[in-house]
Amino acid sequence: MTYRLASRLCAAAVALLAVLLLWAPWGVYALFDMARSPSADVICGRGAMLLLGLTCLMAMSAEHPPNRTRRAVAVSVAFALMALAVLGAFDWFRGVVGDGIWLAISVELVLGFLLLRAP
Repeated sequence: MTYRLASRLCAAAVALLAVLLLWAPWGVYALFDMARSPSADVICGRGAMLLLGLTCLMAMSAEHPPNRTRRAVAVSVAFALMALAVLGAFDWFRGVVGDGIWLAISVELVLGFLLLRAP
């Protein structure tokens, strides 16, 4: 898979999550089997803004030629995605999230590996 396609897939997935966190956080709470609270809503909104920045980074880097900077972006985002997957598994083992977290973990791992493997 090309970097162009991998980065666009990542941008689309992250944009979708940002929209969900901003306008429908209760869907994420239900998927992860978590209780809704005003504090969690605040964190979801702030996380959505960070994800929108990541969306821009991935979308804009899709057209760049192969170079060290593009590789640094790919490795950094892949590392973050894989770290989120590990954190999700840890939270599941602790019993603080439901089985829906495995959907997020799967997407994070797939996108992370795609970014690392893309030339």
